Amino acid sequence: MGGLRRRAPLPRRGGPAARPDRRELPVTGSVLLRLLGLGAAWWAVVEGDPTVVGYGLVTVPVAVALSYAVTGRPRPGTPLTPGRFLAAAGLAGWVLWRSVVGGVDVARRALTLPGPDVDPYWRSHTTTLPTPGARAALAFVLNLMPGTVSARLHGDSMDVHVISPDLDVDATIAELERRIALVVPPSPAPPPEGEQD
Repeated sequence: MGGLRRRAPLPRRGGPAARPDRRELPVTGSVLLRLLGLGAAWWAVVEGDPTVVGYGLVTVPVAVALSYAVTGRPRPGTPLTPGRFLAAAGLAGWVLWRSVVGGVDVARRALTLPGPDVDPYWRSHTTTLPTPGARAALAFVLNLMPGTVSARLHGDSMDVHVISPDLDVDATIAELERRIALVVPPSPAPPPEGEQD
């Protein structure tokens, strides 16, 4: 019997092993907080119209998922501070406003007679955002801005299609990067050289 090993007993249901890992609790709380916050914002935007609840059941979870694309998964010690929350609200309001202004401009250009007032071109942009999630958010949100489309994101380089050279796309991208950087939690600092394993 020397070759047989005794197996450890399975944990009892409801015992210590069944307790959730405390490191997972911030993620659950973060998801619930974002669902409640964005759900309340959506409900206010539609003025509590019950006929559009189905849209909210789709758009609110998608907005929560996109918020994680920007901020990444919560890490212990990086709570959503009031400053980051206000920055996220400011980013959402700025994107909404720029979408309205840009939409009016694109409509004006399309309806100009005798022909559309467009001269599309491609340009490359190197982003200063440090994380892949923040860069993906930049590319995604830029697609929401009328007159611009991000077509390829490779590392910190992005190809952008612009409807006309009249658009100040450099200023728009710089402001969008600045606002996203305020929302994204800072990357953890690398350990000092002497403390690396």
